[in-house]
Amino acid sequence: MAKSPVIRGKDLGITIDGVDHYCDIRSAIMSSEDGDTDAVTFCDPSGSRQHFFTLSANQSTADGSFWRTVWEHTGEEVPFVYAPHGNVEASADEPHFTGMLTIGPKPDLGGQAGRTNVYSFETRFDITGEPELVATGSTLPARADAARAMSTTSTTASKSTTSKTTSKAA
Repeated sequence: MAKSPVIRGKDLGITIDGVDHYCDIRSAIMSSEDGDTDAVTFCDPSGSRQHFFTLSANQSTADGSFWRTVWEHTGEEVPFVYAPHGNVEASADEPHFTGMLTIGPKPDLGGQAGRTNVYSFETRFDITGEPELVATGSTLPARADAARAMSTTSTTASKSTTSKTTSKAA
C-alpha cells in the first residue's frame, strides 16, 4: 500500500458565515466528545456526540478580523466550511467539512507585557449535529495571491511595527 498524503500545517480554510478567516487563525481542531447523556435511548444507547472546533487565533480589534467576528456574533448559529488542506475546491482526496456552528463566547483581550509579544485567544464553537464530509460541490472564497502576500508582509511588518511602537513607548 502506498503512503497516504498527510495534512500539513501550512494552509487552512475556514469560513464562518461565508468569510474565510485563515489569516487570523493559528490553530483549528475539529473534535467530538460525549454529548447529551440525557438523550440516551435503546436505539442509541451510547448517546449522542457533540462535535466542536477548538480555535486559537490572533487578537485584532480591526473590523472584519476573526476576533471582532467572534465578539460581534457570540451565540449566533452560522454556516461553516472547514478545509484542512486549504484547497478552494473540495475533492475526494481533500474534502471539506460543512455544517452549522454556534459562535462561542466573547473572546479574551490582552496579554502579558513584552516588546515582541503578540496576543492570541482561544475559543470553542459547538457544531450543530454532525459535520458533513463533502468531496464535491464545496468551495471556499477565492484567495488572491495578493491576500497571501499581504498576510506574509503583514506578519513581518507587524513584528517590526510592534518593536518600533513598543520602543517608543518604553
